[in-house]
This record gives sequence, structure tokens and C-alpha cells, in this order.
Amino acid sequence: MPYTQSPHLTDEEIESFLKKAMVARFCSLNADGTIHAVPVWYSYLDGKIVVAAPVASRKARNVGRNENVTLLIDDSETRGVYE
Repeated sequence: MPYTQSPHLTDEEIESFLKKAMVARFCSLNADGTIHAVPVWYSYLDGKIVVAAPVASRKARNVGRNENVTLLIDDSETRGVYE
């Protein structure tokens, strides 16, 4: 069976989705090149996704070393938004 891409969400659907979903999966690279993936709470404020992290946390240290991260926000309906 071939893979089919889900229909794209409209800007309004994305806005609504991000305002109600509250848990995301935050993935960053550890110093040794492995992936650090953790669930995080986030806020959606003024069109931006905000994730808070203590400075000493692994995710904050990883971002300080390499800003390339993946943030996966999905729901039980197999829809999702990624940045």
C-alpha cells in the first residue's frame, strides 16, 4: 500500500490546533550525536510556540550547542503539526 500524505491544514486549523494541544515531543541532539526526545508542555502565544526549560536541563544545553530541533505536536486523530 503506498504512503499517502494527509491533507494540509489551513492556517485557521493550525491556529486552532496549536491553541488546544498542550503536550509536544521535543527532540534535540546530544553532544554524542544521539537524539534526546522528551515530552514538553508548551504555549502558543502570538503565533509562536514557546517551550520553557531550565538552563541546566539537557534540552537547554543541547539547544545551546545546536539550535536544530524537532517539535512534534499531534493528537489522537493522527493529525499533527511540525516545526
